[in-house]
Amino acid sequence: MLFLLIVAFVSCNVPGNPGASSSSKEQENEGNYADIDYFNIRGVNPLKTKGYPSITIRDSSRKRIVTFYTNQDHFFSKEFFKEDFYWKSSFEYKADTSHIYVYEFILKDRVLIFNYKDTNSYILDDVSSISGNTVTIYFPNQVRKIKPSVANFDKVKEDAESKYTEKYVVLDSVLRKEGEKVGYDGRVVFENAICFHKNEKSIFWWIYFGHIQQVIDCS
Repeated sequence: MLFLLIVAFVSCNVPGNPGASSSSKEQENEGNYADIDYFNIRGVNPLKTKGYPSITIRDSSRKRIVTFYTNQDHFFSKEFFKEDFYWKSSFEYKADTSHIYVYEFILKDRVLIFNYKDTNSYILDDVSSISGNTVTIYFPNQVRKIKPSVANFDKVKEDAESKYTEKYVVLDSVLRKEGEKVGYDGRVVFENAICFHKNEKSIFWWIYFGHIQQVIDCS
């Protein structure tokens, strides 16, 4: 699940040291922020003094490096490059029993994330789509050799054996994260819900930092 993917990221520092100097001679701008406009990879609410959790964005004409800090010792960075009408990032991290290879595409209205355990044969694990207040993860119905690309997303979606959906719903002072897994036959396999105190942060802030927030009673 995407939640487990994020927890794996923040448990170690990947893919590199955000303080490392760039080999490029082009000028970079760097800022620390409380939140992020993810679709444009721009910071929201600049921080005069760095606190945690927070987001650092290094911006140059060719790329943007986003670092998510849970605290001073736990962070991870993603390097995005502009390609045509989207931003693209690719990286790998070590899971419990294997390496996971991730390809991420940021479009104008949604984010697509392709996950693999083997990039030599491109056997797809799953694909996530983030749009509005909803995260949807599609699981292939068979072993699929499919390369990561925006054009291939619809193929995975149409042939998915099952899907898992998380919706971030605001109810008064509560943020409710509602999960639902649906099988190939359209039946709901299971449902769950987790609640937190609401804040004014974006869905992407909650995706990356929600695991460190205090869970409250949903009733």
